[in-house]
Amino acid sequence: MRITKQKKIIVSVLSKREDHPTATELYSEVKEIIPKISLGTVYRNLDILTKKGMIQVIDVAGKEKRYDPKKEKHYHFKCLSCGALEDIPVAIKPPEVDIHDAWFDGRVVEGFTLEMIGLCPICATKRGDSRDA
Repeated sequence: MRITKQKKIIVSVLSKREDHPTATELYSEVKEIIPKISLGTVYRNLDILTKKGMIQVIDVAGKEKRYDPKKEKHYHFKCLSCGALEDIPVAIKPPEVDIHDAWFDGRVVEGFTLEMIGLCPICATKRGDSRDA
């Protein structure tokens, strides 16, 4: 894969964000740096970067795919009120079985997604539903 100027800038913009932006949101920022770039070019480059394992796509978080610069396995929490999507530093790994390598009923599991949903601390407090751990 050739690392083009567009790819470098897309990765750079994505790496500075922690909110898991959509392609459209990334396009808006990248367009400030490369005014002539098209939304289609951003989508194509995000697809290539995802396939090459340089970024992750989050497609369970809503209607539009979101992108994550973190390549390591991790999980997400989505607020049902404000829509915020954040990383959750949780290591879920059954002691006897690594689910990423397991066989289930003839199926080879190559990965899985885990998305937790609920209220973020700000929305929970607004609703009077915050829980102290």
